[in-house]
Amino acid sequence: MKVITICLMFFFTYFSFAQNENSISFNETGELKYKFKDFEGALKDYNESIKLNPENTDAYYNRGIVRYKLNDFDGAVTDFKKAIKNYTAAIELNPKDDEAYNQRGRVKYELEDNFEEAVKDYNKAIELNPKNVDAYCNRGYIYYFFGE
Repeated sequence: MKVITICLMFFFTYFSFAQNENSISFNETGELKYKFKDFEGALKDYNESIKLNPENTDAYYNRGIVRYKLNDFDGAVTDFKKAIKNYTAAIELNPKDDEAYNQRGRVKYELEDNFEEAVKDYNKAIELNPKNVDAYCNRGYIYYFFGE
């Protein structure tokens, strides 16, 4: 009985890991399709990524952008809100996660046009990790865009 239990635990652990890896792969393939302006193809890949791992926050963010490009504004808002919720949960679990602050700032910028809140998240990401180049670039984009 112990052998069967151990085998089942191994199987479910491996299966869960494989699903997460496939989810990441679909998300990355969606990013490539997005770059080549294949928005419908990217949407399918992001949907599959989320189906395989409903907690893949990056896939929600990316799908929100694609939905926005495809004029599905309600769908985009839903995905952006889910991404903010997940990034906030990640920050609550690990308040020193600079990348979660950076990513949440990106979503706040996209969803809410909430530039002040986005800059606060970028500043926190930079405070936690002064080598977080993406946070500097994202903050710089907002400053440039608003002439600061």
